[in-house]
Amino acid sequence: MNQETLSPNTQAVLLLTAPLTSGGRGGGEAAQPLTPSEYKAVAKTLVAVGKQPCDLMEGSKPEALEACRHIVGGDRLNALLGRGLLLAKAVERWCTLSI
Repeated sequence: MNQETLSPNTQAVLLLTAPLTSGGRGGGEAAQPLTPSEYKAVAKTLVAVGKQPCDLMEGSKPEALEACRHIVGGDRLNALLGRGLLLAKAVERWCTLSI
């Protein structure tokens, strides 16, 4: 398994919610991953506007990002979604550990 085998929605959910550093939740990351209640609010908002988590990563769908900014600040949301390299490293580490 590698990052390319993860669906775009799975990638978006992991970027938003997973602690991607080995130091545990928020261990040195610029932005804290969403809490379960924050993610639930984001997911409900996306459904209400007819979007999916992967729409947050696509620059052509700014309405998805805008709909969620009242739940999660724009800077935090962008920081979480910008952790692609950390996600790739985490997936590689998980594969090495047979997770």
